Amino acid sequence: MSHAVHVVAIIRVTPERAPELEAELARCLRDTRKEEGSVSYQISKDLEDIGRFTAVEEWASQAAFEAHLKAPHFQALAALSEKLEAKLDIMQLQPLDPAA
Repeated sequence: MSHAVHVVAIIRVTPERAPELEAELARCLRDTRKEEGSVSYQISKDLEDIGRFTAVEEWASQAAFEAHLKAPHFQALAALSEKLEAKLDIMQLQPLDPAA
């Protein structure tokens, strides 16, 4: 049986680099929501800390999440993140609520 994968990612860049990252995050968001196995995908920007973004994701399976990591739109985001020297904190989580 395949279990859902829950991911939270926090991405940080300097405030002057935030607009460029935000534009790429928006492109990635649109394409990711179309991916097979994407249950929920939300990216938010921090209103108090310019340059900090949070992605909250749910994938139908580990295979769906791994396919996302190889998708061209995600690879473009990863390349830009590296160019902008983004700091990433990515967590795969297991909800305590068994209904989740």
